[in-house]
Amino acid sequence: MPTADIARAVGFHEATVRIVQRDFIGRGIDALLPHQRGGRCHQLMPPDEEAAFLKGFLKAAGDASLLTVGRIRPELEERLGREVSLSTVYRMLERNGWRKVVPRPQHPWQSKEAMEAFKKGLRGSGREGLGGGRKEEKAAERHVPGRGQVRPDHHP
Repeated sequence: MPTADIARAVGFHEATVRIVQRDFIGRGIDALLPHQRGGRCHQLMPPDEEAAFLKGFLKAAGDASLLTVGRIRPELEERLGREVSLSTVYRMLERNGWRKVVPRPQHPWQSKEAMEAFKKGLRGSGREGLGGGRKEEKAAERHVPGRGQVRPDHHP
């Protein structure tokens, strides 16, 4: 049957009919069946194996020691038998619900005594450590009726 007649019968363009014919000749019936798209085509391990692999690190992540990607990566490479990049490990951790927690940074010259004195100065009204509320007094002196925001102590 000519390509033009097939195209009219099925409601496709002639070029589409030729493409389908070429694919059928090359791949057989598989060319006509729908194929799946998407998914994890290049996965290193199935999701359940990833979860089982990371279970081995739960104890290290739970106690006081610091678990880093540098400790996970060599074991993952050993298990897979090939090298992997750091981004691969980070993506695996994210897929499995792990998150990055880092210790709070501290300045090397930080003084605990100065921090405690500062905290003690802030107790009370909340302003003693920062100048004793003088800023609020100046704002009240400059207040122009009808302008600015309404404060609890100001009634128009």
